[in-house]
Amino acid sequence: MKKALLYQGPLIAWAGAIFVLSSLPQVSRVPLPYHLDKLAHAVVYGVLAITAHRAFFRQAGSSWLRQHAAILAVVFALVYGVTDEFHQQFVPGRVSSLLDLVADAAGAVITVSILEWRMQKRTSVTTPN
Repeated sequence: MKKALLYQGPLIAWAGAIFVLSSLPQVSRVPLPYHLDKLAHAVVYGVLAITAHRAFFRQAGSSWLRQHAAILAVVFALVYGVTDEFHQQFVPGRVSSLLDLVADAAGAVITVSILEWRMQKRTSVTTPN
C-alpha cells in the first residue's frame, strides 16, 4: 500500500491540481502572452506524463506496464488533456482549444522522450558490453 501511494500519489495529486486550476474562472487573472500560455500547457502536461510514467514503470507485479510505461504515460496525458479541454467548456471565462491540446501532447511527448533517453543512457553505462 505504501509503495502504491508513493508511486501513484504524485500522479493523482498532479492530475487533481490540474483539475482544480482549470476549474477556476479565468476572468480574474492577467492573460499570458500566447507563446507563454502554450509553454505553460507543455510544462504542466510534461510533469503529468512524468508522474504517469513513474506510476506505470514502478507498478508492482506488472512487467507489461513497465515495458509500455512511456507510451501509456503519453496516452494518459493526452486523454487527460482531452477531458480537461472538454471540462473547460463549462467553466465561465474558460475556452476549449485544440492548440492547447497540441501543447499538452507536445509537452508529454518531449518530457517522456527525454526521460526514456536518460534511462537508456543510464542503463547502457551500467551494463557491460
